[in-house]
Amino acid sequence: MSAHEYAHVWQAQHHRDYAQTKPILREGFAEWVAYKVAQRHGRQDQMTVMMNPNGGDYYLGLRKFLELERQRGVEGVLTYAKKATKI
Repeated sequence: MSAHEYAHVWQAQHHRDYAQTKPILREGFAEWVAYKVAQRHGRQDQMTVMMNPNGGDYYLGLRKFLELERQRGVEGVLTYAKKATKI
């Protein structure tokens, strides 16, 4: 959970229009960061829970950011998270 919250702080500090971003963008990015931390530490159980379709914006946003990562890579995700207002 702390990775998720840290991601909110990071995004708020780096996005000039953070207050205008959609919840799915904010929560999706934060979940993506938490997912990447879980992945790095081999926490498959946590990753499985995060992919629960009943997770609302958290799940939907995570799925969108994982797809964005497949298309643009990690740097592309970070750039998107700093500039976009919706996903």
